[in-house]
Amino acid sequence: MTLWHKEKSYLKFLYQKSSNAMREVSGLKNKVEKLQKEKNEILRSINLLSQQINFYQRTGQISYQTLLENRRKIAVIIYQVKMLHQQVAELENQLLLLSEDIKKSNLVVKTLNKKSYKFELMLKQKRLERSLMIELNNENEIQELAIYG
Repeated sequence: MTLWHKEKSYLKFLYQKSSNAMREVSGLKNKVEKLQKEKNEILRSINLLSQQINFYQRTGQISYQTLLENRRKIAVIIYQVKMLHQQVAELENQLLLLSEDIKKSNLVVKTLNKKSYKFELMLKQKRLERSLMIELNNENEIQELAIYG
């Protein structure tokens, strides 16, 4: 395998690695979107449960049995709200980790793009040098033939 083929295959490798990293970034962004939707759904549930608490805290004349029943329902709802807040906190931690992973992957993509760009420039320069060298050799041969016949 010639040096030119090795250089081309390395450049192809850099492009493939860069495209893989970009796919990883898009996959991470999709995960972030899903987690955001899940977080929003949980927040909506928390709001609905909070409204239910207000419903059970109504004032007026109610029996002692109803009061105790409402307190139990409120306690259950508060427990559910706390569990949902815990889920929101876990989702926020996951979102934070994913955003850090996205930053790292974007940095990898940027680095690979720079490497491939510089390597491609180097290859163009080498091709230009080779073509100039071939032209120079052809001119020298023509001059030698003209001089020495």
